[in-house]
Amino acid sequence: MLAKNPRHWLRGLGLAVLGLLAGSCGAGAGERSITGTVDVAADLAHNVVPGDRLILSIHHPRDGIAMDAKFMIIPDFTLPLEFQISATIDMNGRTQWRDYVVEAFTDKDGDVLSVAPGEVLGRTPETVPLGTTGLNLILDRSR
Repeated sequence: MLAKNPRHWLRGLGLAVLGLLAGSCGAGAGERSITGTVDVAADLAHNVVPGDRLILSIHHPRDGIAMDAKFMIIPDFTLPLEFQISATIDMNGRTQWRDYVVEAFTDKDGDVLSVAPGEVLGRTPETVPLGTTGLNLILDRSR
């Protein structure tokens, strides 16, 4: 229902438009994401077989807890694989954190929570700032 006074309604519409414009002028998608390549260490390459899924995730570590975790499940892949993963954004187009841990692992049994023999994992040793490009993530250990 429209406000009784049309000037109030127009003022509200103007604020809504300003909010949309402010959101579109914020950080671009590239500034809210991390791009790079996932590959596997030569000594573990035999563990990556057709039928495996690749799980790519980012999270912000805080007090030992994975905050703002986001996962991508890639059902059919070949390595090396180029990727782009973005952080979750709020309704204003902002991310909660500036840096994230990036992790990739294989999934052999269709259950990302369980660990099956032969699954391999790679993770950044420290957090990586959003906007990072050219990240090399190596699956270099058993999961």
